[in-house]
Amino acid sequence: MNKIEKILASLNILWVFLLLLMGVSPHLKAQQGDIIPTACATATYTLSPGSTIHFYDDGGPGGDCSTSGASGNFSNSGCETITTICPAPGEVLSVQFLVLSMFATSSGFDWMVIYEGPTTSGNILFDNRNGGPNNPYGTSCNFDTSTEFCAVDQCYTFRFYASSVVNREGWDAVVSSTSLPNTAYINIDPPTCTEDGVATILNYDINETYTFTPAGPTIDPSGEIDNVNFGQTYSLEIGVNSCIATTFQVEERLNQATITTPTDMCGAGDTQTLVGSPGGGTWSSSDPTIATIDAAGEVTSVGPGTTTITYDLSGCPQTVNLTVNSEVTPTFDPIPSFCETTTPPVLPTTSTNGIDGSWNPSTVSNTGGTTTYTFTPDGGCASTTTLDVFVEPTPVFTLLGTAPSACNLSDGQITIEGLNPNATYSVEYVDENGNNIGPITVNTDAVGEGIVNNLTNGTYTNFVVSIDGCIGTNAQTITLISPDIPTIDAGQDIVACEGDLIDLTANNPDGAQISWDNGVVDGVEFSPTLGTTTYTVTANLSGCIASDELDVTVNPVPVVDAGSDISVCTGEQITLSGNGNQNYIWDNNVVDGQPFTPPVGTTVYTASVTNSFGCVGEDFVTVNVSDVADVEFTADFTSGCAPLTVEFSNNSSTPGSCKYTFSDGTELNGCDLTHTFTEPGCYDVTLELENNAGCFGTKTETNYICVDAVPQAGFTVDSDVVTDFYREVEFTNTSHNAETYIWSFGDETISSETNPNHEYELEENKYTVTLTAVSELGCIDTTSMVIYVEEELVYYIPNTFTPDGNEINQTFQPIFDSGFDPQDYRLLIFNRWGEKVFESYDASFGWDGTYGLNGHGKVKEGTYVYKINFKRDKNEDKIEIVGHVNIIR
Repeated sequence: MNKIEKILASLNILWVFLLLLMGVSPHLKAQQGDIIPTACATATYTLSPGSTIHFYDDGGPGGDCSTSGASGNFSNSGCETITTICPAPGEVLSVQFLVLSMFATSSGFDWMVIYEGPTTSGNILFDNRNGGPNNPYGTSCNFDTSTEFCAVDQCYTFRFYASSVVNREGWDAVVSSTSLPNTAYINIDPPTCTEDGVATILNYDINETYTFTPAGPTIDPSGEIDNVNFGQTYSLEIGVNSCIATTFQVEERLNQATITTPTDMCGAGDTQTLVGSPGGGTWSSSDPTIATIDAAGEVTSVGPGTTTITYDLSGCPQTVNLTVNSEVTPTFDPIPSFCETTTPPVLPTTSTNGIDGSWNPSTVSNTGGTTTYTFTPDGGCASTTTLDVFVEPTPVFTLLGTAPSACNLSDGQITIEGLNPNATYSVEYVDENGNNIGPITVNTDAVGEGIVNNLTNGTYTNFVVSIDGCIGTNAQTITLISPDIPTIDAGQDIVACEGDLIDLTANNPDGAQISWDNGVVDGVEFSPTLGTTTYTVTANLSGCIASDELDVTVNPVPVVDAGSDISVCTGEQITLSGNGNQNYIWDNNVVDGQPFTPPVGTTVYTASVTNSFGCVGEDFVTVNVSDVADVEFTADFTSGCAPLTVEFSNNSSTPGSCKYTFSDGTELNGCDLTHTFTEPGCYDVTLELENNAGCFGTKTETNYICVDAVPQAGFTVDSDVVTDFYREVEFTNTSHNAETYIWSFGDETISSETNPNHEYELEENKYTVTLTAVSELGCIDTTSMVIYVEEELVYYIPNTFTPDGNEINQTFQPIFDSGFDPQDYRLLIFNRWGEKVFESYDASFGWDGTYGLNGHGKVKEGTYVYKINFKRDKNEDKIEIVGHVNIIR
């Protein structure tokens, strides 16, 4: 029985019990009256508050069987009556269903009651179809099968069905609408930050039965419900037959908020994020002038001090203190400027007020100009700061000269351009006499120019400008010449090689008096000495002196050693190579150190070497080449069959000693000789001739002598016998070392094929076949074979004859056409007992079926055995033939 069935059964019993206590019969009409539903119709009935009705369909009210013979309202066969009953608003509907039956007049009556809701659907309460097990038909009056339902603010629907008209059957229902009975009133105390929620039954009765769904909770004597699962929804019913269940839920105490511990903050604008757990709370700061916090927990410092940060979660706050410290600025001593070419200073990692940190950039650059370095403290409440470092760049400058106004004045000057504005520099230089001047102090103006004053006519060079240890140089030569100084130009410097002649000619456009030192006369050639010499020319024009100079460098000529003279034979290679680690260049297309074949006669070869100064040295080598005349030889035979003996003759025009070399490994001395070649093949022949000057000449003839191997003739045949039927013979050539072949078939026919086939006319008894094998050089070998001619063995032996005297088929005679020797022939006839009855040695004589002397006896009809023995006509082969012959008379 399920829970609904148990509840309905309990309510049924409880309902009847209550009615009896009230002195009311369960089947009496209720306050609101009696209702008889209309058959085959649909209707809805709503009860009044606290009312009870009697809802029936039988012979009379109450279902007491008192009205005899009355019929129920199911008078229409096969119809349905649908009835809905609803409680008063806010009340409980209780229904007790009873089935009453009297004896019926029809045994085929089918009917059923179906409950249609609301909690289930299609539940058949009573079923009498086809004589079912719940059939109340034929029982006594007041057959009571009851079911009780109850619901709050819900209607019940029943569907009734009858298949035919019957007597005294029907049903009754007692229906009541009352206030909610047995309801548990539960007070829920909500949870707090420190306490869990509590559920208490206000109308708790220790003697009542309480049922929890799901099971588990208990009730203490005060009505407080214990052992609940927080957040679980429970249903509580009071009593066994309670129609009303009260639901409730108890919540766990509120979550206590937690906050991550903040770190101290530094100055305004510092940030950090605090995390509150569980999420969903609100943040606040007790002093926003110290720090603020947004809804995400991000704290921003505003000023120094301490503030309280609060995280509130459902009225359960948590607080932490947060401190904001004041920032300290690190201080540093300035770094003096330094030259970009010197080692940069090291940045201090601790400030003068004791703050550690790091710099960006981390090291001082030596790039000229001012660089700003940023110091970031490692920790604590300190701010970043900067430090500027100036790097003095190396002076880079240009020079501009202003000549004196006259040759006897010293008002010339040199302007130094491109320096730092308004700076003090130290300047040094060299005058035209090679004197080092300075250092002198030069102050630059607003555009970075400084002036060296009080200069006379002359040349000034090698300026050195320095500031703060940075030194710049300029090797430019500034020449100051007053307008009255004569112009004189000694010319370009000269480079010459040892032994060269040169002349020095000055350019003197003003016509001044000029003179050269070192004894040189202007425009006259002379041979300068080895090395570099400075030559000065001086011009004098009305007392104003000018001079110019040039350098003459004379470089040495390289020492060349081409080697000793050489004498060789024609065709020999020589190598010319100069001595010493120098690059030798030879004429006549000779490459130093590479062998070559010089021409016949005497040739002078010149070797030249050019040193790094461009000076050239030469040496010579004479090469004498002795000629050898052409070497010639002949042979009486250049080809033949092995073994081949050849006579060689020297035909060279130059006399001398001879040596022959053959490619079979033989060497023979002598100019005219013979040599025998035993193995087939082609051989090279070389003649070497040495003349009286010790020079050798050679000549080689490649594959000059060719020796052919003697062929070996041979062949096979598919048959050495031919007959009338088999006249063709297939020849297979097995020869070796042959190139061509000649076949003679013995019948005056020939062939040059390698493997011929030949058909014979059979005019002779035998044919001699000869094969001639010829090598490439004409060497010959022959072989022969005999082909025999045989007649074909042709004969006919009958199997039956009729010796009956009619001259037809009178004898048994084997017929031989060819292939046998008639001089060697025998015919034997035997009867069934193996007795000889006939014998003949004449192939032309047959058996007439008689036996005995002179053939007087005749054999009987039947089968006889014959045996024929004969020899082949062309050979000694013996042949025996055995068979059967039949005699029919």
